[in-house]
Amino acid sequence: MRTIRRHGGLLLTRSIPLESETAFFILVSVCDVIFTAFLLAGGTAFEANPIANWFIEGWGLNGMVGFKFGMIAFICLVVQMIAAARLHVARRILNFATYITGAVVLYSGVLLLIA
Repeated sequence: MRTIRRHGGLLLTRSIPLESETAFFILVSVCDVIFTAFLLAGGTAFEANPIANWFIEGWGLNGMVGFKFGMIAFICLVVQMIAAARLHVARRILNFATYITGAVVLYSGVLLLIA
């Protein structure tokens, strides 16, 4: 635990479990949101996820962005809850989610290059 002195008072802070893994998952997920938005705006692709597509049909691109960021937050929250009891299990789940999302980002990147 590190202590930070601010405005004459003490503010105690500490790192969250799997902080760097969580940050990397968020980075990869934000890339997914950005690439998906570019592909949808260009009209050259469609959303394959039926749930995300439902949000797009109902609320447009803003709905898709809200859905994806909601899923990112949900996954991070669940992983942090699991990490409190079983850190190694949480790490595996988060790494798996990052790999899957990373594969989607790579595929989207290829689609953007050939579009």
